[in-house]
Amino acid sequence: MKKTLWGICGAVGLLSVYLVIMTLASSLKIAIEQFIQLWPWMTALLLGFGVQIALYAHLRQTIKKISGIKPAVATSSGLSTTSMIACCAHHLTDVLPLMGLSAAAIFLAKYQTLFLTIGILSNLVSMTLMLKTIQEHKLYSTENKIFTQFFRYSMKKLFYFTATASGIIFLAAVAYTGGEI
Repeated sequence: MKKTLWGICGAVGLLSVYLVIMTLASSLKIAIEQFIQLWPWMTALLLGFGVQIALYAHLRQTIKKISGIKPAVATSSGLSTTSMIACCAHHLTDVLPLMGLSAAAIFLAKYQTLFLTIGILSNLVSMTLMLKTIQEHKLYSTENKIFTQFFRYSMKKLFYFTATASGIIFLAAVAYTGGEI
């Protein structure tokens, strides 16, 4: 339950960061309008980030009991941080013109969908990497019916599939934007 609460707090925290940045750069009304306009993307980012935080909390809690898996957790959290940066990069378009960086703002605005895509894909890769780590090191209780049912399947295969599919989708997104990046 504690891990779920961490996940919810992570998603709410990310939403709060979005609302603060957008409100300071424009207004709360514009922040809400943009969220509604981009709701499928934003919802996927928020949910993905929340799940990552919950999985990370599970790993952190479990790692205290078992030694020798810190590199795997570090890799997962590093990918999660990259996801967060990609997620929020498009919000810089609201602040950069105020700093005299209009060209950078135009660039980020032009590739907003690409940045959102990168954020969602890195969320997926990070989640499956953490699930793979949990499964490989048996960092779950057999009393937890959700994990037990879920881990009947190979998280390693899911991770490789997700990473490969994400790479293909990323390349397609870059091609769609004209390959100018």
